[in-house]
Amino acid sequence: MYFVQVETQFNLRKTLADDTKYYYMFANWLKIRSSIIIITTIISQFQVAVKWWLGLDTSGDAQCALCPEKSLDPLGHHATTCKRGGDVVYRHNRLRDIVAESCRRAHLSVHLEVGHNLTPDHSNTRPADILIPHWCMGKPAALDLSVTSPLNPLTLLEAGVTAGAAAKATEERKLKANTGKCADLGWVCVPVVAESYGAWGLTARDFFSKLGSRLATSLGKSKSVVTHELYGRMSMNLARANATVILSRSVP
Repeated sequence: MYFVQVETQFNLRKTLADDTKYYYMFANWLKIRSSIIIITTIISQFQVAVKWWLGLDTSGDAQCALCPEKSLDPLGHHATTCKRGGDVVYRHNRLRDIVAESCRRAHLSVHLEVGHNLTPDHSNTRPADILIPHWCMGKPAALDLSVTSPLNPLTLLEAGVTAGAAAKATEERKLKANTGKCADLGWVCVPVVAESYGAWGLTARDFFSKLGSRLATSLGKSKSVVTHELYGRMSMNLARANATVILSRSVP
């Protein structure tokens, strides 16, 4: 299974490299303000992020520091998907906050974590991580952000051949789960899904394209510039968050 994962991950990176629109790697990494602590942290994160992205062993033959019953796999799948400790929640919330801030810069009103107990069945789920009351043709958009791993056994083989396959599968699952709930509230369900290596799903790219147009108008910049900046910021924070979860679980 390990060799299948290595070959699949290599093919995945090659596929992504053939089309740079799927990801923006660490272009903004060194723009963070300096201090000794921050620089030391950034160096550690950058080293781990590059090592992980190249498919090198990040496990150190250790057990997960938060799941003693789980061994860390060489390609970091468990570390980047482990739900213990709150790291994946922080990663999700960080990306959510960047999208929300970008919407506000485009003069769009946003509300966070909306939909709890609003549907007729009193569901506890929140179909809107971000609710934009006025998005397209007067309808509110319910953004459902998620990060998925292409090393998930359910999507592993397809992800090794087709860039964004894991994101597509998660989008379809999100749409199936939340489209009805959103329709009951008069919302449009918009899954915004990133793969842990940086590829974005189709609906996410369509949303970022539309948001880029609005940002260009409000900021007086070209759409290509503001969209590039948005992808760069999202990708840098995603890479740093992934490095953080790997580091936090590899500590003896």
